[in-house]
Amino acid sequence: MLRAQDFGPGRPAHFRLCALVSTARDTGSGRTEARLLTRHLPSWRTVLADLAPTAAPRMHITALDPVVGERLADTVRPALGHGPVPLRDEPQRQRGPGYYRAAALRLTLSDGVDEVGDGGFTDWTARLTGTRRAWRRFGWPHPRERAASR
Repeated sequence: MLRAQDFGPGRPAHFRLCALVSTARDTGSGRTEARLLTRHLPSWRTVLADLAPTAAPRMHITALDPVVGERLADTVRPALGHGPVPLRDEPQRQRGPGYYRAAALRLTLSDGVDEVGDGGFTDWTARLTGTRRAWRRFGWPHPRERAASR
């Protein structure tokens, strides 16, 4: 992958990309978002813990919708539990609203200093299918992948 942006010294233009993407029908009340987050967050926790255990990895979540914020508290956090990579609230996040819907996630190293991942819910699938709120998509860059039903 090649990025055209300049991210500063020591950050090469070539890099590797990893993506987890899920799409599901919206069932209302933030339940779909909670289900997708409880599937994705343990995976990202494992990746960060395995690949960068000594680099102080963190996951930072921003609830962009108050209902999803409630599901983070009553469903997602209890399901995630405690682990080697903490999930931190990031209500002060400035970028992403308008692009991400419902919630956004950042993955960092060095106690939040070095960002290594960014993702969230988008409306790409709803726009592709022409059904405004029928689909919720969570993940990183590839909109055409769909998670297998469990």
